[in-house]
Amino acid sequence: MTSNKNNWEQNTINNLIFQNLIEKKRTRRWNIFFKLIFLILIISIIFSIIGLKENKIYQNKNIDHVAIIEINGTISEKNKTNANNIINILNEAFNNKNSKAIILKINSPGGTPVQSNIIHNHIKRLRNLNTNKPIFSVIEDIGTSGAYLIAVATEKIYCDPSSIIGSIGVTLNSFGFVEAINKLGIERRLYKSGKYKAIMDPFLEKNIDEDKIIQHNLNIIHKNFINIVKKNRMNIKTNNSDIFTGKFWIGTDALDIGLVDGFYDIYTLSSDIIKINTIVDYNSNLNIFNIFKK
Repeated sequence: MTSNKNNWEQNTINNLIFQNLIEKKRTRRWNIFFKLIFLILIISIIFSIIGLKENKIYQNKNIDHVAIIEINGTISEKNKTNANNIINILNEAFNNKNSKAIILKINSPGGTPVQSNIIHNHIKRLRNLNTNKPIFSVIEDIGTSGAYLIAVATEKIYCDPSSIIGSIGVTLNSFGFVEAINKLGIERRLYKSGKYKAIMDPFLEKNIDEDKIIQHNLNIIHKNFINIVKKNRMNIKTNNSDIFTGKFWIGTDALDIGLVDGFYDIYTLSSDIIKINTIVDYNSNLNIFNIFKK
């Protein structure tokens, strides 16, 4: 009996020692993991700061500078590039007495007509209130459709000779699954009040009257787009029948037909035209939390 008790006590002690060793190893691993994360974070901060300095992009808004506002990706209420966000950034840049000029840095294929038009109208409003603070657009890789609509609100539009510019048109995408549900033996049941309430339903056959309604609305939006471009781009060659067909051009051809005003990037535009070398990115807020989040 005494022997069994001693064995039980010894096994218990051994188990406790073993579990303690496992716990120490686990703690050591977590310590190493967090140290590595902290080291990566510090290295990221250092390289981010170095990169900003090498590109002459600073975060100090208390000295004379050119404000850079990025229009990136699809312009939509659900995306980061939406009217509310861009308007807030525009207001900050225009209200800062140290920002002597503003450049929209555009890399966008466009987006919704409404969001683009809201941004366009706000830029025009700010220009009327701040006549001494110029605002330019620099299209880098692409500035088409709604992004170009925003660009024409600025005083001048610049790009690279290889940039993609234009696409002044309107699209509306949909699908048709009528044959698919028929082959699968699915019965479509739809209840509606109003003749056109189910317009563009992908499970119904195309309807000529509905197609006319959709095309009519697209034509109105397109006409508004054309009028805005004509009003703001006085030197555009409107005798070119392709300009408003949705066609796009590379920068060299875009300059020939008056869609842009010349070839500059944000750095050469700041130094050669605006005559200020310090530029500040108003989209990014350089702090540890944002860098870690990215």
